[in-house]
Amino acid sequence: MMDYDEIKRCLGDFEEKYDVYRYLFEGWSVWSLLRHSVTHALVRKDSLPVPPKHASKIMSRRERIIETAKDLLFLVRPRRYRSTLVVTCSSVHTESALGKAKDWLFDDYCGSFKNLVKLERINNRSFFEHHGKQFIPRQLSDCGFHALTRFSRVGSLSDREKSDVAELSGQIESEFQIDGCSEKELEQRLSNFARSKKVWGFICKRLKANLIVCDDGYYQHGLIAGAKEMGCGVIELQHGAFVPSGPEYGWPSQAYKYRETIPLPDRLFLFGEHSKEMLDRDDFWRERIRVIGSSRIDAYRFDSESTVKSSSGPVRILFTSQGICAEQVVLFLKDFMRLFQPWRDVQLVIRLHPAFDFHPEIYRDGFVGDSRVTIMDSKGAESVYGSLKAADLHLSVSSTCHFDALALGTPSVVLAFPSHEIMSDLWERGHAGFARTPIDLYDYARAIVGQRAPRELSDFYYKSGAKRNFEHEVSEYFRNQRSTVVA
Repeated sequence: MMDYDEIKRCLGDFEEKYDVYRYLFEGWSVWSLLRHSVTHALVRKDSLPVPPKHASKIMSRRERIIETAKDLLFLVRPRRYRSTLVVTCSSVHTESALGKAKDWLFDDYCGSFKNLVKLERINNRSFFEHHGKQFIPRQLSDCGFHALTRFSRVGSLSDREKSDVAELSGQIESEFQIDGCSEKELEQRLSNFARSKKVWGFICKRLKANLIVCDDGYYQHGLIAGAKEMGCGVIELQHGAFVPSGPEYGWPSQAYKYRETIPLPDRLFLFGEHSKEMLDRDDFWRERIRVIGSSRIDAYRFDSESTVKSSSGPVRILFTSQGICAEQVVLFLKDFMRLFQPWRDVQLVIRLHPAFDFHPEIYRDGFVGDSRVTIMDSKGAESVYGSLKAADLHLSVSSTCHFDALALGTPSVVLAFPSHEIMSDLWERGHAGFARTPIDLYDYARAIVGQRAPRELSDFYYKSGAKRNFEHEVSEYFRNQRSTVVA
């Protein structure tokens, strides 16, 4: 299995050898639509990932029909004013405000817009069921989008496009030996992309949208391309961690001259200087990135109650799961607790991931009868940020929660399971621990428990004043747009 540094070098050589960004489909770089998927196929050494089918395992057929009808009725209403479309997902509604589920990523910023439309991608059943209890309810789901996409018709590829696809397909298969890259399969992916951007363009037109605010743009090429073809701006908020050589945003410098053919946001709002530092290693994003921080980190970092780390009593350890190697993780943690118990009592909380933990029973069965262990799903009574701040030590594999923990003053440790290498920057800087074995974790825990992560790390990973910074940057973006139009 290749790591991300090896893959970055491999892709860079491939892109320079064949100049693959030059192949266009309806004005968009074909390779840019495939690059993220190819990276993950190389990590796993298998075929290109197949885009997940829409919520067939999350919603019943009746529920999908009802949500689709609601969406279509909303879209046919004529609109008098320009609007901002926020595209979110179910699994980020993990916070609570006034007894309602709050979208930790977007809700704090929604007050910045007069005419707001919120569209939710349904990716988690438990949050979907609590739609009526959302702090800022959605007006649309993605059910209507998928229905329109299914019935949308697009033209076939031109002869030039077919020739380019055939050439690119051969290059990928000869260099990387991964499945899923045949001419037919690539043409199908491009057809899906064309339908997606056509429908997103239609939605932008119906809503009179002049701005889309979203996350995870590397999964939403159709959204960004469709918006841009309608003259709609796109701002993307950082959702997860940025790491050196990461496939999501680590575009190489040589791709800069093709940047206008890649579905990218006009602005990428980052958590902190660390994220900017990661992206600045390649001269690609330049003026499009802005550092704003995180409103949720601000809320917990600067709340009125200071959390005192325990100097006596049980040590509170939080493991934030990502659905990675669950069986091996359970064995690792059980061995660690056997080592740790003679020194200090321990309380272990395992927080399940809202999107990636498909088999929570592995954790529950692994610790059955152990009163020291609490398994908490993503809809636990306590916010994950509250759990992080209250913990004496945080553990995970390659989660954004490593950075969250440090920002909230809690030491963090990277566990050596698959994908841990993308967090190497953390322990190489000395900002976090790294444990290959339960003994490594035990030694680090004994040395660090009772200490707090330095305050300067908090500001490095998450800039303060996120809401104020967001409003300033959005206003600045619109000023620039107006001045460009006048010029």
